[in-house]
Amino acid sequence: MLAGVGNALDNSNSHSGSAGVFVAILYIVIGIVYLATRKSPKMGGDIAGLVIAIIAWMLGAFNVGIYKDLQVWAWLILIIGVMFFIWHFITNRGL
Repeated sequence: MLAGVGNALDNSNSHSGSAGVFVAILYIVIGIVYLATRKSPKMGGDIAGLVIAIIAWMLGAFNVGIYKDLQVWAWLILIIGVMFFIWHFITNRGL
């Protein structure tokens, strides 16, 4: 959170500190969605997790500024979201 405050006080055009906070919050949200729907045979939670992962990726990848590690976290959330979706799709559908 201090990174976002630092960007605001610095009057810079970079929003990567605030975007990093939102990406971190979306990581937590995906974890909560996964824990809440892990035993469900339906794909609603997995679709929601994938959509949240795509939103977090877009938020992180398009707002890389001073904090270059945000790009790593953005790509990591996309990979995790897609792999969880594929894994649960194969597991639930019996492919």
